[in-house]
Amino acid sequence: MSLDVVLIERKTRETILQGKNYEEIQEMISDCLDFSNEALLANITIELLDSVYERNSEVDMVVAIIGNYTYNVSKMYTKAMNKTISEFHGMKASVAIPILENGIKNMTANAAEYKKLNPANGWGNYEGALSYMSRLLLACGENPNATIDVS
Repeated sequence: MSLDVVLIERKTRETILQGKNYEEIQEMISDCLDFSNEALLANITIELLDSVYERNSEVDMVVAIIGNYTYNVSKMYTKAMNKTISEFHGMKASVAIPILENGIKNMTANAAEYKKLNPANGWGNYEGALSYMSRLLLACGENPNATIDVS
């Protein structure tokens, strides 16, 4: 089992689209949705532009995609941070930063001890767990107002 982690930040539509022309907005939507149906893309773009004029209109934007890593290394996370990755769900990124920093510090200072926790089934390892924590820390540092979503 693996958990997908993204950082989400609530933003107004005006903030998201500020200063962008129609083509830039269409490209932004196309990049996010990854499809090539131009008629559908045009309709979505027009609907989004129309919704900009709604008062106090806000949306949740994914500001960072961390991806997933196997749950088999959760013993390492628990030992390093007193938390599993799933326990970060709903946490503000700024709150997660010191927890992740401390966990990375613990794991790097005691690498041999943590490598003993490598899963016997070969699904995941110390290096991958440390890399995953580092990616999450970097994203939290770049988006401290975001909320961590674990699914």
